Amino acid sequence: KEGWLILKPLINKFGSQPELIHAAGICHQSEARDWLLTLLEEEKKINIIVVQALACWGASIPNNLLMKILCQSNMELRLAGIELLAFKAHQLSDQQLLKLTNHLLNDFRDPIVIATIKILKRRNGVDVCNAITSISQNGSDVTARSAIMALGSIGTKSSYLNLSKLRQQLPPGERLDLVNKQLHHQYRFS
Repeated sequence: KEGWLILKPLINKFGSQPELIHAAGICHQSEARDWLLTLLEEEKKINIIVVQALACWGASIPNNLLMKILCQSNMELRLAGIELLAFKAHQLSDQQLLKLTNHLLNDFRDPIVIATIKILKRRNGVDVCNAITSISQNGSDVTARSAIMALGSIGTKSSYLNLSKLRQQLPPGERLDLVNKQLHHQYRFS
């Protein structure tokens, strides 16, 4: 309860040192969160340390600021932004979530696409299933595998239909084998 009361004078004396930024993140007080958000909004260049310190407060990050973080080209910043999004996703509609993640699904780096799929697979909307399906067809082997597994874990009529379409569209190989395996597990719809 007194973490911020101790940190505030230290910040006033020593400035925004990385250790104090991290400490503000782990003290879990709203005043610390507000200070971190102010730091993030005032700086011209997004500071990865501030973004990481805000991780547990992802739900309170404004969408426009979250989009700014997610649009950074730096992989660490994007992954930190995806971590924030994981806390905010439950407050967003499928359309809002897809708007924030569309460019992430098209990223050429597998860890970013996979982290994004992990957030999207918690949803079961048609548009989300379609977005994941596009990765199954057009992504790298690693991201396609993650996407097919995600469709299987969603377990809705929409994900089942998308897996069925993939079965017809994919050439023989690893992806098709995985689609067949996921369809086999969808006993409710077969």
